Parts: sequence; C-alpha cells; structure tokens
Amino acid sequence: MKVITFKFSCSLKQVIEERGTEDMKKIMKSSVTIIVNDKTNLKVHFSYVNWNDSQFRPSDQIEYFEYKYLRRELVDEKDKEQMMKMKRYEEGFNSNIQ
Repeated sequence: MKVITFKFSCSLKQVIEERGTEDMKKIMKSSVTIIVNDKTNLKVHFSYVNWNDSQFRPSDQIEYFEYKYLRRELVDEKDKEQMMKMKRYEEGFNSNIQ
C-alpha cells in the first residue's frame, strides 16, 4: 500500500505543478505533507517551514516525518535529541510566521 500512496502523492504533485494556478504552485514549494491511508482518505498539510535551508539533511527530514506521522520509535538518546531539535525548529519557524 505504501508504494501506491507514494505514487498517488507524486502524481498529485505533478498535476498541480503542470496544471495548477500560480498560488497552488507557490504552495507546492513550501513543505507539503500528503497522507493517504489504506482507506484512501487524503490529508494534506501545508507548512512554511524552510527545511531546505536548515541544517537538517533530507534523510533527517524523512526520519522526522516517520517520527511525527508514523510513530517511529526513537532508537537512542541521540535520535531523541535530533527529533526534539527538529520539532523546536519547526515550532520556532511556525511561531515567526503567525
């Protein structure tokens, strides 16, 4: 099911990039989380956190996504510290936007 949902979310992103309005395209440049569960319910979460300019690598971002949305267990104290740093970064970024 994960492969299907990943392909679906990639297809959705491609459609927006190709056919979407300028506002939709701007939104897609922000942090967009698309979640489709096994019942094909779609959740879309937009965030303006600039992960690309952060100290966090793409692999860190994937681990944070898994921690935040998939309840990934933390391996050790170093892992926990990394997730807390990312959470603080996200919260700090969001508090500056509002």
